Amino acid sequence: MAVYGIAFSWRWLAGLLGIRQCYLHEDGVIVTGLLGRVRDAVAWCDVAMVQEAGATGILTSFRRFEFRHRTGFRSTVIVLLSIHRTFARELIRLANEKIDVSRT
Repeated sequence: MAVYGIAFSWRWLAGLLGIRQCYLHEDGVIVTGLLGRVRDAVAWCDVAMVQEAGATGILTSFRRFEFRHRTGFRSTVIVLLSIHRTFARELIRLANEKIDVSRT
């Protein structure tokens, strides 16, 4: 019960302070770090491919998205818990729209 309370409190505090968040924009994706600063950002026009992987365990399941850059720069990785299904759907939809538009 204590572990659940600590995890819930951490999620609430992190959401309140903007720690370790992922923001979707029309131009790309921004990921913040532990102190709320921008840790990584990728523009849709620079994305060559998005790979998606998922795993299910006894206690939790998650989805992992890897954004491959056109320039060969290091990949941007986002890991989402499966409870964030609407965010994952929106991420996939935006990635499909923006990557197809930028290739034409």
